[in-house]
Amino acid sequence: MSDEFTAVGELNLTGAHLGADFFCRNGKFAEALLNLTDASATTLVDSGLNDGAAGSPENSPPTVWPEPGRLILDGFAHGRISSRGQINVSRRLDWLALQPRTPFRPYLQLATIVRESGDSKGALRLLERMEDVRRIEEGHGPVART
Repeated sequence: MSDEFTAVGELNLTGAHLGADFFCRNGKFAEALLNLTDASATTLVDSGLNDGAAGSPENSPPTVWPEPGRLILDGFAHGRISSRGQINVSRRLDWLALQPRTPFRPYLQLATIVRESGDSKGALRLLERMEDVRRIEEGHGPVART
């Protein structure tokens, strides 16, 4: 689903076990509902959300993700995110915000991957955002931080 692959309508990969990498670099999902509920892949390979060296695949045209509310990541398990550079946590937080509701498993999954890539501060940012979202959904304000 890469190299300008275009999805229209619903792409339902619920429960799919790819057994390999999920290639969606430079894919276009803007006109689709992409459901990855409980799907699994060894590696997520996309573009535009990581910081990479000039000329690296991370700097290829970005994957165009679905519109807000049309990306479902709850239970999507992947062991790593392909990146020659550092995973950009701010861009990944925006990616998580495309979900129609805020399940917490995608935050935990991504925090684990970011921590294992050597970015413990980025992992903490993800967990803090997850907690803020949880508190807001429960009618509380975000946690005050110094």
